[in-house]
Amino acid sequence: MSKREQILNAASQVIASKGANQLTLDAVAAEAGVSKGGLLYHFHNKDELIKGLNIHVIACFRKMIEAELESAIPYSQAYLQATMKASADPDFLLVNSSLIATVSNNAELLNLWAEEYERFHQAWEQEGLSKEKSVVLRTLCDGLWFSSMFQLCPVAEEDHQIVFDYMMKLLREEPS
Repeated sequence: MSKREQILNAASQVIASKGANQLTLDAVAAEAGVSKGGLLYHFHNKDELIKGLNIHVIACFRKMIEAELESAIPYSQAYLQATMKASADPDFLLVNSSLIATVSNNAELLNLWAEEYERFHQAWEQEGLSKEKSVVLRTLCDGLWFSSMFQLCPVAEEDHQIVFDYMMKLLREEPS
């Protein structure tokens, strides 16, 4: 793991354990076991750190989708499979922490996610996915992540398969 990734993971741990309001460069440096100067070499300020978290998470999620696409399934199904795997993976804590830190500290950084969502929608359009299915897919996937992130009655682990199977069936249906 690179020093940069080590710092991003430390930032995520600080957010998860202490809350986004306790995200400071000093706290992250201590968690990462690096000097503050070492942290500043990679991230010049807290906004750069949060931006780095978001860029890293977006890249990781893209890789997850790309891995699913290797099985020659449509993009929408790869997106759903990647989302389900990410939402069930306790190690994918970075997603939650990057979004929480962004909303808590600099909501303008959500533009990175807005651009990524535009990429999702373009891929679904190119695939020929109907507007109705793309809206349901996005809402379902976001709902799973956000209910888990904020612990708002998250979907039980055993129900993830039910949700996945239902949505996959919908995605495979011929357009009407």
